Amino acid sequence: MKTTKTPLYFALIAALLSWLLPFGRLIVYPFSLFVTFIHEGGHVIMALLTGSQVFSMAIATDTSGLTITAPNSTFSGILIANAGYLSAIAYGTAALWLANGQVNSRKILQFSALIILFLVIFFTVFVKDWFAAFFANGFGINLGMKFFTIVAGLLIALCLWWVSKAKSQANADFVANFLALECIFNGLGDIKTVLSLSVYTTAHSDAQNLAELTGIPSVAWALGWGLISLWIIGMCLKAVLKNRS
Repeated sequence: MKTTKTPLYFALIAALLSWLLPFGRLIVYPFSLFVTFIHEGGHVIMALLTGSQVFSMAIATDTSGLTITAPNSTFSGILIANAGYLSAIAYGTAALWLANGQVNSRKILQFSALIILFLVIFFTVFVKDWFAAFFANGFGINLGMKFFTIVAGLLIALCLWWVSKAKSQANADFVANFLALECIFNGLGDIKTVLSLSVYTTAHSDAQNLAELTGIPSVAWALGWGLISLWIIGMCLKAVLKNRS
C-alpha cells in the first residue's frame, strides 16, 4: 500500500515546532498525555504477560504516571520496569511505519482509542481492591488522579475515534503521523530525563527500581534504553523512507 509522505513531513514539522516554540508543549498537551498512557500501558501489558497482578494505573496532570503492580518474581519485576520507556518508542515507531504504507491511518487511530479505553476501564476503574484505590490514597494514587485519568482518557479516545471517522483522509494521516512522532520524541525526552536523574540523583524512576532489583546502576539501564530506542527508530525510518511514492 503506497501512500504520500506529505502528511508525515507536515507532522514532523509540527512536532519539531511544538518542542521549539514557547508554549508549544502546552498546545500538544493531549498528545503528551497519550504518550504517558502508552508508557504506563507498557507496564500493565508486561505485568499481564508475566502473570503478575495489576493493582491500579493513573495519570497526573503534569503528564507523569503511576502503575502499581505486584510482580510474581524478580524476573517479572525486571521485565515490567523495562516496559514503560521502550513501549512508548515501540508504539511510536510501529504506528509511524504502519501509517506510511502498511495500513489506513484511520485504523491506527481507532486502535489507539481502544487501547486508551482498555487501560482506563480495566486498570483505572475496575481494578483489584478498587474501593481502596479509588476512594483512598492507597497505592500512592488519590481520587484526583483517578478522576483526571478517567476524564482525560475518555476525551482522548473520543477525539481519536472522531478524527478516524472524519471525511478527510489527509487529516487522519496527519494525526496518526503526529501521534507516532510524539511517542518517539516524548519517549526520547523521557529517557534523557531519567538518564540525568540517574547521573545526579537517586530519585524514584523505573531505572532506579531496576537498580534496586538487580544491583546494576540506574544509569546503565537508562543508557541501554537510549541505545535500543535509537536502533528501533533507525530501523523504522529506514523502512518508512524506503517505501516512497
